[in-house]
Amino acid sequence: MFAFSTRASRTLRYAGLSIKRTIFTSATPSSPSSKVQIYTLLSPSATYNLSVENHLMKTTPPDSTILILFINRPSIVIGRNQNPWLETNLNELHHAPSNVQLVRRRSGGGAVFHDLGNVNWSVIHPPKHFDRNKHAEMVVRALHALGKTSARVNERHDIVIDAPHHSQNKTFKISGSAYKLTRLRAIHHGTCLVNSPHLARIGPFLRSPAEKYIQALGSASVRSPITNVDVSIEPFLAAVKDEFTKMYGLPDVAFTDRAEEGMAVAEVQKSWEELESPEWTFGQTPKFTFSTHPTENDPRPRDGVPGNTKIWFMANKGVIEQFEMDDVEQAAFKGIRLYEPSRSSWAERLHQAGLDALEAHVTGDWLKSMLGGGVFERLSPPKSEHSP
Repeated sequence: MFAFSTRASRTLRYAGLSIKRTIFTSATPSSPSSKVQIYTLLSPSATYNLSVENHLMKTTPPDSTILILFINRPSIVIGRNQNPWLETNLNELHHAPSNVQLVRRRSGGGAVFHDLGNVNWSVIHPPKHFDRNKHAEMVVRALHALGKTSARVNERHDIVIDAPHHSQNKTFKISGSAYKLTRLRAIHHGTCLVNSPHLARIGPFLRSPAEKYIQALGSASVRSPITNVDVSIEPFLAAVKDEFTKMYGLPDVAFTDRAEEGMAVAEVQKSWEELESPEWTFGQTPKFTFSTHPTENDPRPRDGVPGNTKIWFMANKGVIEQFEMDDVEQAAFKGIRLYEPSRSSWAERLHQAGLDALEAHVTGDWLKSMLGGGVFERLSPPKSEHSP
C-alpha cells in the first residue's frame, strides 16, 4: 500500500469520472495537499482492513476527508466495549463451516456480521464536521441512484428500507454504523447488506446461549430485523464514490490497495497483530458476572445447570476474579482466562476442585455450551483475494 519508491499517475474512469490515479510514496497520504482521498481495499481480512483504517485515521492530514471501501470474509465484528460471551454464540462461530472470525474493532457500537455480500464503508474527517447522519445520508443517496428509493436514515442513525416482498411489509435494517472521535479526527464507519447469502445464519451467530446468565457493564447491541438491499456490489461501490466526490470533490489520492503492500507498513502490521490476538478480542472485555441463579443485583429468573448446581463468578478482561460454586475449592478457578478452557479443562478443574468425575464432566459440558471453549485459530497474514 505504501511501499512504492517512485511516484506515477495515470488516467482512468472512476465512478463515471476521468481522474488521475496516484501511485504514491509513504508521505503522500499525510501530505497537507491530500485533502480528499479514496481507498478501495482488496483484502477480505477484517483485522487488516480495520488496521489500514486506523493507520489512515492517525496519519492523514487533520483537515482531510477520507473514504475507505472494503469487503470482509465471514466475520462477527463487535464494538470496542462489548462482551463476546454476551453478544455472540462462540460455539456457533467455532463450528461454522465458513470459518467465521470474531473481531473486536476500536470504535464503539454493536455487533455486526460481515461477509462477501456486505460492503463496509468508512469516512474519516475533521471532528468539527461530525454528524451521525451526514455520511449515512450519503449512502442513502447512492442507494436512491440505484433505484432503492425507500432507503432512509432512521432515528437510530441506521439505514433502513421497505421490503414489500416480505409477508408483513416490514421496514428492515440494511446498514448500521459505529463512530470514534479523537481530538483531531472522527470516523464514521458502516456496513450495507448488499447481497449477503448468510442472512439466515446471522441470528444464530449473534444470539448468545449465556445471555440470561450474564450481567455486563459493556455496551449491548440492539437487534433489528434485517434484509439485503439486493443490488450488485460494483454499482453500489461506484455510487458511493460518486456521492462522496459530489460532497468533497475529486480525490487527490485514489488508491486500490493490495494487502501484501499494506503489511509492509510497520504500523499496519502491528495493529493487525493486536487485532488478531485473543488478548485484544477477549481480554478487552469489561467486567461482568455470570450466575446460574437470581441474585440481589441480577434477579432475573433463569434455568440452572444440570443437577441444580449453583455457579457464580465475576470476570474482568476475560479473567475470573471471583468464583463461587457449591462443594468446590473456589481458589482453583481464580485467574482462569475464559477464552482458553475447553470442556475437558473445565471438567478437569471441576473434578480437581471437588466434584465427582461424572458431575464434573456434565457441568463442564454445560459451561462449554454456554461460554465456548478454546482460543480461536489465528489467521495467516492477509492477502488480496477479491476485487470489489
